[in-house]
Amino acid sequence: MKPQSNHATYDLPTISVLDPKVAPVPMGSLNVVYQSDDMANPMMVRDMYLPHYSMRIYEGQFSQDVVFENQTGQGLDTVGVCLMQKGTVETSATRSGHRIKSFTGSQNFKYDPDNIFIHKALAHEYVRVTHLSVLPHQLFPMLPDNETWSDNLRMQIESGQSMLGDKFTPITLMQDQALHNIFNCPFDGQLGQMMIETSITQIMLIQLHTLFKGNDRADTTPNKKGTDLAHAVKSYLMSSFLEDHTLNSITKRFGTNTNKLMMTFRRTFGKSVFEYISELRMDHARQLLESREHRVTDVSRIVGFKNPNHFSAAFKKRFSINPSELMN
Repeated sequence: MKPQSNHATYDLPTISVLDPKVAPVPMGSLNVVYQSDDMANPMMVRDMYLPHYSMRIYEGQFSQDVVFENQTGQGLDTVGVCLMQKGTVETSATRSGHRIKSFTGSQNFKYDPDNIFIHKALAHEYVRVTHLSVLPHQLFPMLPDNETWSDNLRMQIESGQSMLGDKFTPITLMQDQALHNIFNCPFDGQLGQMMIETSITQIMLIQLHTLFKGNDRADTTPNKKGTDLAHAVKSYLMSSFLEDHTLNSITKRFGTNTNKLMMTFRRTFGKSVFEYISELRMDHARQLLESREHRVTDVSRIVGFKNPNHFSAAFKKRFSINPSELMN
């Protein structure tokens, strides 16, 4: 812990998700990885690794305000679910300054590969946070097809954009029961790991639906104005698919709203805006690879992927071959 003017700062490195085939740590057991010897600021951190997830629990009480941040500067490509079981934490983005505050029994979602978020806990308030992590390629199969919110979420993660839920929402009864199953699992070994992972999956799916589903509806009645909008967006994307698009930037350009844009585009072309962008980028990537003038990592960056593994997975999904096969 590093004392500063009116608060103390704790290092908050992101917990990774390990491959159980090569990881030296035991799976499914909760282990203490840090325990403060400062009686005025007692804190304990415990980790659990599982075949497809990881879990970290922060628990403590401090004599002064405390800021948690990743001081290593090294982000990890994991998606996080934060469950605020006790206390209040204020989360803010270092670049935008946008702040949101949790409350006891609340939850939020974050993806922070660039370490832009910091978290502040108040003095004298007992805090207990459970943080669940999953790799994007494990999360994506859980997301529903043909829904605006999941298309947008997948695209933001694939493009490496840090994101945070707009607000903390209450932990539901089903999620609370799933947490109970995690901490009171009656089984050991592989069966116990399966039960805990099932509970984590339940927590994540309920949270995603609660935070992002919202009022994801739009008028699906065909009309010429909507069709003209869809074709105008398609034409624009054909010439700008390598730009860093977001739903907000596209809707602002065309003077419409997110739901109307996504539903109209899908109704007209049978795919989402981001599916279309992805197809254009993958087609362009294939052309670049077939020219034999670019490495796979370079092509990955050109078409907007920060993580080459995500690019390879998206490319294989599109063409049923690995991008490296085109280089042979």
